[in-house]
Amino acid sequence: MKICAVICEYNPFHNGHRYLLEQIRRLERPGGIVCLMSGNFTQRGDIALLDKHTRARHALEGGADAVIELPAVFATSSAETFARGAVHILSSIPSVETLAFGCESGTAESLYRAAEAFSKEGEAFRRELRTCLDRGLGFAAARERAARASDMDASLLASPNDILALEYTKAILHAGAKIKILPVRRVGGGYNEREKRDAYASASALRANREDEAFVRANVPDFVARDFPLPSDKCYKIAAMTALSKSDSSSLRAVADCSEGLEHKLLRGTDYDSLVRSAAGKRYTQARIRRILLQNLLGIRREDIARALSSPLYLNLLAAKKDSPLLSELGNAAFPLVVRGRDRAKLCGEALRMQEIDSYADKIHKICMPSKKYPKNFKIV
Repeated sequence: MKICAVICEYNPFHNGHRYLLEQIRRLERPGGIVCLMSGNFTQRGDIALLDKHTRARHALEGGADAVIELPAVFATSSAETFARGAVHILSSIPSVETLAFGCESGTAESLYRAAEAFSKEGEAFRRELRTCLDRGLGFAAARERAARASDMDASLLASPNDILALEYTKAILHAGAKIKILPVRRVGGGYNEREKRDAYASASALRANREDEAFVRANVPDFVARDFPLPSDKCYKIAAMTALSKSDSSSLRAVADCSEGLEHKLLRGTDYDSLVRSAAGKRYTQARIRRILLQNLLGIRREDIARALSSPLYLNLLAAKKDSPLLSELGNAAFPLVVRGRDRAKLCGEALRMQEIDSYADKIHKICMPSKKYPKNFKIV
């Protein structure tokens, strides 16, 4: 069976996401679409404003056949680790032949060429990158400047979705995975854009304007609109700062994105939003600061990420269509399929450690985003 995979967050699922799934059906004609979706926390370093089971249900109603969870240790990491972790999971499923994603400008050919070049990173590139970082530039800006100085194609480093597309392609090459890529030109708002659009606004715009019912209904399917307005993340920010107040320099330095003495600046913070703004700047992005605070809250350390990338893990099923043949295909994966509690009880080693982190993340989300209808188990729709 030919499966096409999508790596996603769906925070929230919107018209642009449905468009991508429709284009996959039209262009690829797969036997099924499996979504590998972030759980209750995201790569921006934020709490998901709808729980993972609700978002998984939205994915099925929007055109997917099954949804499995991207472990929190990957979902809350940098773009490179996010992509490598996702490909680590997907490459364990023999039937996954294609990875589809939205991007602004990349074609499959240009992405493969750029991925090969950036994977090698010649001496001229590394030298210029070090120089730019020493001058105080942030990593993203330094990498783009180093690429241009080394006659590498830097056009794919200009937007977050192109950067992710490049990282997905690099991860596939690095893993030697037999997965081809299917880039689909994005429609509507960009990754960080908060502008109100008529039909294809970004997830950022929807979160920022979640109280505007008319705007929401114009940009998400009806089955998503029913779950609006999205709740506040105020409780999560308090939890993150509480965890920070109990941390010290040593424990913060163990967080993957925390380096170069950044822990000292973070430990002086008392208000979440003010700290994110003040600690970020030319050198560090706000997303990086948020990820450090999030991983500190969840107890994710640099060594956890390294071990997870090199260890057999699991496929945590969040939702699937009734009688979908994808269930048997997922059951044939190299990693065990986790559907019920008894499946989790069989995990051991690094898989057990990562599942414990996922479970803790779920508890934090439930506390910070309380709901009488908070689901507990995967759904068959």
